[in-house]
Amino acid sequence: MFWFNLLYNNYALGLFSVGRLPFLYKVRLMAILVQYLQNEGRIMGKEMRQGYSFIIKICVFSCILVGVSSAVALAQYDDIRYPRKPEELELFKKNRVMGETQWSIENDKKLPYMTSVFDTGGRVVIAQDYHHIKYYSYDAKGNVTVFLDSARKDTGYTVSEYKFRYSENGMLLGVDGPGFKSGFVYDPGKRKLTETMVKDDTTRKNVFLYDKNNRLKEAFFYAPDHSRTAHFLKNYGQDGRLYNECQVQLGKNYRDSTLSINEYGDKKQLVKKQVFRFLEFKYNSTGSGQPNRSVSHDGIATYEYSLDSLGRPIAEEYSVKDDKLSYSYSTWTYDNKGLVTKNTYLFGHGEPKVTEHEYYYYK
Repeated sequence: MFWFNLLYNNYALGLFSVGRLPFLYKVRLMAILVQYLQNEGRIMGKEMRQGYSFIIKICVFSCILVGVSSAVALAQYDDIRYPRKPEELELFKKNRVMGETQWSIENDKKLPYMTSVFDTGGRVVIAQDYHHIKYYSYDAKGNVTVFLDSARKDTGYTVSEYKFRYSENGMLLGVDGPGFKSGFVYDPGKRKLTETMVKDDTTRKNVFLYDKNNRLKEAFFYAPDHSRTAHFLKNYGQDGRLYNECQVQLGKNYRDSTLSINEYGDKKQLVKKQVFRFLEFKYNSTGSGQPNRSVSHDGIATYEYSLDSLGRPIAEEYSVKDDKLSYSYSTWTYDNKGLVTKNTYLFGHGEPKVTEHEYYYYK
């Protein structure tokens, strides 16, 4: 009854705590709660069963709230190889930005939140916050060749290292990562890139398909037993902008599907994004054997952007249908160089978090 009382009487606390966990941990937590509440429901009767239904909706919906953040890593480790957007890289290069410190404003005090160092090409070489120190090395063509992530743990720091190899035309050939190695083979006739990943004593393959403009249009991820674990699909307009993308993640007892739809304004800037998500989890009501029950939920998250006269975002409003707790509002302020000098972030109710940006320049 302790967990029931905690979550039932403080459901918002339970919701946000679950929402911060990785997806698979949330699935496991749901399984524990489903089994526990199913058993308790037999004892406590109608009232408990109502609470059971209520909490299950919370747990499932908390997975919806994180939008697409629980999706597997993007194709070819793009989140590491492209730490900044092309327009940001060009802006920092143009303004010869050498460093940036982000200050968190708390009770009228400026506390360092993140510090970054850039080369003369606008590329980040060091980025440090409380939890991580990240290092980037590049080749002459601007490709990331080495990435080090020194992560703070309770017992000190742990280091993860990635090394990338490229062909003459910049195509990724191989990756040496923490505990694994990947090799890539490209078939130009089919516009197909195949990754073979070796980790410990297992081997798995991932497949990436490209359109005639060399844009990623589809990706398939597989487990060592060759079962499919994820499927990505991207659709572009004739103007080259991404209009929608679909992500499906598959597990033994769950299916997580996300559809994102982008809307653009007259200046071809993103003004609205809707994320539709459906999650289904199967379980066994007795705690053993094949699943004989299922629980599911769907959610719709909306991002709406306000732009200035130059097409830059100055505000973002995030909301989830039928959930007033999941609401955020962000703003950005720029200087005459186009650099962000201040941003605010408000989640739910209360005072917004304020971050100020300070820059240092090459002479």
